[in-house]
Amino acid sequence: MFKLFKKKLKVAIVGGCQAEGLAEATRHLIPHAVVSAWHAGVNPPDSPEAIVAKIKDFDLVLTQIGSGHGMPELEIDRLTGWHPNAHFMPTFVFSGFHPDLSYAFDSTGLINAVHSDFHSKIAVAGFLLGLSPQRTLSLYNGLIFTELGYFDVFPAARNAVESQLREMGFEIDGMIDGWLGQGEPFMYMTNHPAVRVLAALAAQLYSRLGLIPRSAPLPEIEKDHLGESFTWPVYPALAARIGARGSFDFKRPAWLTPAGESRSLTMKQYLIDLFNFYDNVPRERLLVSPFLETVAKIEPLLVSGGSISAS
Repeated sequence: MFKLFKKKLKVAIVGGCQAEGLAEATRHLIPHAVVSAWHAGVNPPDSPEAIVAKIKDFDLVLTQIGSGHGMPELEIDRLTGWHPNAHFMPTFVFSGFHPDLSYAFDSTGLINAVHSDFHSKIAVAGFLLGLSPQRTLSLYNGLIFTELGYFDVFPAARNAVESQLREMGFEIDGMIDGWLGQGEPFMYMTNHPAVRVLAALAAQLYSRLGLIPRSAPLPEIEKDHLGESFTWPVYPALAARIGARGSFDFKRPAWLTPAGESRSLTMKQYLIDLFNFYDNVPRERLLVSPFLETVAKIEPLLVSGGSISAS
């Protein structure tokens, strides 16, 4: 253990989209640390071998890459074999606020969407059923959410993430209630937590390592990298059940929004953009689970439905 390490500590953080947020949290939690982050394969665009070569001289290495994630050189089991202070930081994934989000894959790989790699299952179902964006907008209601089981996702997701974190040694009791008590959802999308979530988890790990006192208060962190990315709203009917702020307005990435313009993107405009995008996607690519499952549940609720054949 480091026992409140005083010299300039070199910390390397390797992971996915949460790596930069963890780095920012680390800079606030350990002000004397020199922190570098790699969103592996994205930014900086170093190869796994190049990352390994660069992190050899770091005092502490955190990786969010577990076994079987396709980058064996950066997986925790490999790193602990040669680095004396390599530790695993779990990726925080929580679907409770956004049960409508889904990745989709077919035989050719990831099926892209517009604005984000995530799709709205309801939107795809509306498109496949031949509905207009305006008609599809009307499907975002409590009746449809009940049929799709969306209201059950938050408690299930909460139980799952609390169980996972406890198994990894984190003290999670009261943490989610504390985040909820701050009014705003603590997730921007299923895999994009607010920086305060990352800071809370990092603080516990650093305390166990002797880098900060157990009683150290969590810092206020202004820069929130994932908060500047595309942000998915918590639909009002879902938010009312959870006790969070609800909206139908998305937020465009800050770096793609012209200066002086609002980041806000209405659900109506999002659906128009999405349907225009799907018009240029081979229909058979959308005929995959979970979209077909959503169609099967929504179609009987419509007064009239459309065909979902690939023709």
